[in-house]
Amino acid sequence: MDGYASDGLPISSLLVPPAFGPFQQPDSPISMIIYRAIEGETIPVVNPEEKVSDLVYVKDVVDAIVLVEKNGKIGGHYHLTGPASSMSNFEAADVICESLNEALPPPVGRYQALIEEIATSPVASDISKDESTLTVLGLQNKTSLGEGLKETVSWYLNNPRWYNQSRTRFFYLWQNPETVLKIA
Repeated sequence: MDGYASDGLPISSLLVPPAFGPFQQPDSPISMIIYRAIEGETIPVVNPEEKVSDLVYVKDVVDAIVLVEKNGKIGGHYHLTGPASSMSNFEAADVICESLNEALPPPVGRYQALIEEIATSPVASDISKDESTLTVLGLQNKTSLGEGLKETVSWYLNNPRWYNQSRTRFFYLWQNPETVLKIA
């Protein structure tokens, strides 16, 4: 990218942690939890005590893109960090289930009863963690992880057409939830 910028192309880069929110397909762990809970199916939570890694609510990603567009320098490398969170994978699944309990009570019990804890070896990421050339954006994330999860649940419940279409397209994932390992 630096070569293109030095050739005069107006390019900047923005490194973004995994984003979540509306319009995600069921191959995302968060939407998988929502979908499986609504269907009354087991919710696999891998490495339940592991802390959720950086996640950013999609609206905050859009705000960062606008900020780089308005204030970024051509050829600049920017980094959006997720909100600080000490939430575990299990606690994130619990927030999703609690939001569902309030908005769409299950016929019997609570959605948390569907959670199945699965302990595995942590998966090593092959994404480079070298951030030495990146400038951290001055954007403060406006959406906490808990609030973003609640807003995501609300969006899915208010958009049943999306839910039904995406569930049909990704039927395989419904039958093989282990292909989606953990929340982040």
